Formats: sequence, structure tokens, C-alpha cells
Amino acid sequence: MSEVDDTRFGRLLHGHRTRVGLTQRELADLSTVSVRAIRDLEQGRARRPRQDTVRLVADALRLSRQAREDLERAAHQGRTGWSLRTDYAVELAPAPGVQGPLIGREVEVDALVEELRHSRLVGLVGLSGVGKTRVAVEVAARAHRGGVPVLWVGVDCPIRDERLAAVVQAGVAGLCRTGDERAAGDLAELIAGRETLLVLDDPARVLDGERVKVLLRDCPALRVLVVGTAPADLPGERPFLLSALGDEAAVRLFLHHARAERPVVEDETVVGICAGLDGLPRALAAAASWLAVYDPVRLAVALRDDPLDHVEGVLRPSGVREGLVRCVRDLPDPGLLGRLPQEFTLDDVVAVTGGSLPESGRLVRGLLLRGVVRPHLADRFRVPALVRAVLAQMLVAV
Repeated sequence: MSEVDDTRFGRLLHGHRTRVGLTQRELADLSTVSVRAIRDLEQGRARRPRQDTVRLVADALRLSRQAREDLERAAHQGRTGWSLRTDYAVELAPAPGVQGPLIGREVEVDALVEELRHSRLVGLVGLSGVGKTRVAVEVAARAHRGGVPVLWVGVDCPIRDERLAAVVQAGVAGLCRTGDERAAGDLAELIAGRETLLVLDDPARVLDGERVKVLLRDCPALRVLVVGTAPADLPGERPFLLSALGDEAAVRLFLHHARAERPVVEDETVVGICAGLDGLPRALAAAASWLAVYDPVRLAVALRDDPLDHVEGVLRPSGVREGLVRCVRDLPDPGLLGRLPQEFTLDDVVAVTGGSLPESGRLVRGLLLRGVVRPHLADRFRVPALVRAVLAQMLVAV
């Protein structure tokens, strides 16, 4: 394997500049790149020029197509992202496999697809267990069917090339505040101007707003979908709240899962079970698994008496309880919901917090985007039953 010549870019840049008779200052003025940067590049002290820096000096020097390509190759030699660009095929970057039926989410999927057409950075947010990943999978699958590569980073990584997956995962880590910024640059070089959907389905990541902004600037056809329980507070992010399933869709989804355990028909008991599970798809699936050992009437009683244990599956944990607890604990003021009535107005928030009406409005909007409160009637809000159960459990623990 040949060694990388770290000085080639500097030598090429110096040769092109002197050939057209420009000083470093004159090239700096024409390209808007600093004199110091040009000097460091020519002398080999800066060996990883940014993609936009290469473009600016090439434009200023009015290089031919061949000379520009030579300069770009010299700038990017040895970089994994650049070397993988020719192997960056749509079939290597699919969406994850389908995770069960999509029931009652057709409107939300259509709306999210449309949002991504107009917004380059979208945050898909909502309460844990509401089905954000399943909706994101459907949106990604539609993009992939349309010929758009999907770079999915989360618990699963469906990218079918190990080198490509490694660059993407390292690059996303580089977008975090404590990550390697050079890896984020490799990701930008990989994507470049190609239409791509990047899905970040890992709410534990704390992304750096400036690094994400640079990635979007360097990749003009890139769309980013960030999945989490709350907005990531990134510049230009458009929050898209995924609300709970409606009553009819919740019953349909529950019956779909219930029929794997025993024959069940829709009746008042089933409707009541679904109402108590707040329209959360993962909670509905976990509760239905208990029909292997309970009849519907006994399940309804069990959910009333001990809801959090029964939103964990009968055979394997669903993660619903843990996710709900994390959602409540991550609130700026976890105790606020416990101090409010089950159904409340903005005036109640003003009375409890002592804040102004605008401050209370912003506070409630933040709670709505996290899914821990929901609109109720014209001017009221309510805390979902499972969130109330978590609050009660936390109060007992204290």
C-alpha cells in the first residue's frame, strides 16, 4: 500500500498560484480564505483542508476541470469518506426492516415526508413508547424506494458495507460535543452533494449545533431526521410531535397483538383497556401479551391496579416503564406535573409556578413537545394516565 503524500496539496496550490502570478494576499482576497490559511496549506502545516476551502481557492484560481479534480484528490487523499464516495450506492444504505404493522399512522407519515421536503433538519419527538422509531422507519423506507440512500444510526445499523457503516457511525459520533470533529468532516466528504436522508435514532446523543450546521452547509442535498423524546435544540430544527394513537386506531392495534395470544373481540372491556394505555403503541403491544395468561376482564383489573408492571411484556421487557420514568426525570422540573391537577389550564400553571402567562405558555409548549401533557378540550390540558402512574411511583420512592 502506497504512503500518503501529505505535501502534494500544498505543492499543487503553490504551483497554480505562482503560475497565474498571484501573491498569497491576492489569492486570499479573491477566495475569501485567510492569508494564514493559504500559507499553512502551501507549507504543509495544514493538511486537512475543508471541502469549502478547496472549492473557494479552486474558483479563485479559475482551475480547469482536470486541475480542480487533481487538487480535490490531493486534499482528500487518505480520507476514508472521500475514498468511499464511489461505493456509496443506494442498495448499501437501506432503511431498517419493518417492525410490525403501521396502524393509524398514515396521516403522520405523509405529513413527516412532506415536512422533510421543506425542512432539512427535523426533530421527531414524543413520549417514550409512542412509536417514533416505527414512523421513522416508514419514512426512511419511502425515501429509499425513491432512490435516496438512508444512513440510519441507532440501536440497529442496516448499512450493508462495513467500511461505509464505520464512517457513518464515527461521523455521527463526531457531530457530538465530545466527538472527533475530523470524523464529522469525513462524513461530510462521503455525502457531499448527494441527496441523502440521515436518521439519528439515538436520544442519548448530545449533538453539537455548530457541527450539525457545518454538515448541512457542506452537504446541500442532505436531510436529517433526529428521533428523540424532546427537541435537540439545534439551529434550524423543526420539531414534529408524534402524538398518541386515536381511540379507534389504539383498539385496532391492541386487537392485532391480542389475537396472537387468544381470540378477542372489540367490546367495552377492550376499549377501556386501550383508553388506560394512553394510545402508546408499545404499551398496547406489551399489555396484549398478558392475554396469554389473563382474560380481558382480568387484564383490565390488573392494569387499573398495577399499570406500570403490566406495560412490561409477559415474556420480555418492553422498556415502556423505563422510558416513561426517563421522560419524567429529564423534565426541567419533574415535580411540576405532580403539583398540577390531572386536568389543568394555563391559569393553573401560573398559580403553581408564579410565572407570567407567556412564561407558563412556553412551559406548557415544552411539556406538549415531550408528550407528558396533552391538549384536552378547548383550553385545557391533561397528564396521561401512565405518566401519572410514574409520578405516583416516584413520589412513593421519595
